[in-house]
Amino acid sequence: MAQPSSPQPDNVQVRYVPASGPRKRHPLRRPGCVAALVLWFALLIVIPVALFMLLTQGQIVIPLGDAPEQEVRIWLLSEAQVRGFGISNAWQAARSETAVCVEHDVRFLLWMGEQAPSRYCECYTRVDATADWSFLSGGEGACDAG
Repeated sequence: MAQPSSPQPDNVQVRYVPASGPRKRHPLRRPGCVAALVLWFALLIVIPVALFMLLTQGQIVIPLGDAPEQEVRIWLLSEAQVRGFGISNAWQAARSETAVCVEHDVRFLLWMGEQAPSRYCECYTRVDATADWSFLSGGEGACDAG
């Protein structure tokens, strides 16, 4: 058999030269990726802290205004027949300088038992704008508009 006239060495080195294409941006320079990353780390911190507070204190209360009981409240239900979370949101239904009515909406997220959502109204009064609020009346259902 005939041998080629110019022998090729066995250790030929090939150099790869990438084609010049569009330059890729760093992922953290994209605003959507940065926002998603911040949201992810916030959730990693907020959820465990909130659960720890619920377990140690039994509730989380976030004030929403200066009226009495105007707050968001999340509490842990751990009774024999009902287990889960209760969530209450309150807002001012009517207000004057000497009177205020706060309407509460209560909902439940349960994994054991059943509980219907409810709504109730509490009204408070005071002598003047500098005095403390005192309970006037309350009951089930939405506050009257007047």
